[in-house]
Amino acid sequence: MPEITDEELADLRAKAAQVETLQTKVAEADATTAALSQAQADAHTATEAARAAIIVANPHIPADLIQGETIQAIEASLAAATAISNRLAEVAAAAPKPPLGFPTGGNLRQAAAAPEGIRGIERIRYGLANRSV
Repeated sequence: MPEITDEELADLRAKAAQVETLQTKVAEADATTAALSQAQADAHTATEAARAAIIVANPHIPADLIQGETIQAIEASLAAATAISNRLAEVAAAAPKPPLGFPTGGNLRQAAAAPEGIRGIERIRYGLANRSV
């Protein structure tokens, strides 16, 4: 086995120290990446919770109209959906209302009842002569 000089040994020790430093930095980067991933998951959970609360607080707005990946996007979609809902309410309020008092399409005229004592063909003749069409 060849002899290692002091200079080569010092160089190896310096490289080993660099490797340890790089391993420490990689471990720190991995920890930071894991923390960022957890923060993103927490933010997504909070955003979904906020969306759910907004849906509950606005039952007159269809839930599928309230969308977004951020609180700002959810609030913007709520504003747009509220504007649509308000406009539809205005249009509905301005629409003409049917008259009240009797059902639409009901026959208001009643055929006169045949006089008592008319039977058979005479009753049919009376009905045809007095129909209200």
